[in-house]
Amino acid sequence: SMPFAIGYSDYVPKSVVSGGSFVTSLPLSNIKTDDIEEVARTASLDPADTQFQIDTGSIPAVGLIVIKVNNASPNLEYRIRSYPDAAMTALSFDTTQTQIESGTQVDWSDPNTWLAWEDANFWTGIVPSQYGELPFYIVVPIPAASASQGLVRYWDFKFFDESNINGYLDFGSVMLFRIFRPQYNYAPDSNSSDLMFLQSMEESDGGRRTYEEKAIRRAVRFSWPVISEAEAFDEFMRIGLLSRTSRRIFILPEENETGDRLRLRAFPATFTKSPSIAQIKVSRGSTSVDAEEVL
Repeated sequence: SMPFAIGYSDYVPKSVVSGGSFVTSLPLSNIKTDDIEEVARTASLDPADTQFQIDTGSIPAVGLIVIKVNNASPNLEYRIRSYPDAAMTALSFDTTQTQIESGTQVDWSDPNTWLAWEDANFWTGIVPSQYGELPFYIVVPIPAASASQGLVRYWDFKFFDESNINGYLDFGSVMLFRIFRPQYNYAPDSNSSDLMFLQSMEESDGGRRTYEEKAIRRAVRFSWPVISEAEAFDEFMRIGLLSRTSRRIFILPEENETGDRLRLRAFPATFTKSPSIAQIKVSRGSTSVDAEEVL
């Protein structure tokens, strides 16, 4: 498997976004926020309306593209391209037109397909897919061997979902991250993946407990018992400095994962604390990453 990767320093919040056609009250600029429920809603499903461009304003080092389409149907296709010139004529990076991996992906555009109406959970909106309660992200790493394709400032995004029954697309967020791939993968021990159940509970005088389920937050810990001094200070500590505990990062435990495993393990997060560096000796160190999902 390919090693762990982490996305950091999202360029989109400070970029210029344009193109497409969006509802006035839910403008394209909403893709720049951290709140995935603050959507940018297209005026229709016409491909001319569901496309947009991002100008980072300077030459970035984009290595990881992440997109949240809140109501994507399993038929959604996308194409992402980058260019060094404003006229967008000298192609640098191109995903080609790609369909999202449906697998057990729920048709978010059609709530009536989530559960049969007679199902006891229909009215609660609980989704029957194995991981249906977890958000779905389009995740596109730029291969390390092609890193130069991310060193351009103009990005073009096109989406095709003309069978979506909503009649529009809701973009929760678009992220253009720098990426860091440690030389070695994380250690086989001292790691964890946890689910935090956000809920309130009331207990009656008789001891009966009633729960109000609100959300699920994922938390992870990855550790590296031995890393080079350069990775310790020039990468892990620098990423902690740039990201703090308030700025969004993206956790990608296995870069080549797809389908349900990708959906289960990859998500936007914030550090719960900056990566701690333990210097074993002059040229070696160790560190760990602790992070919690951004909802």
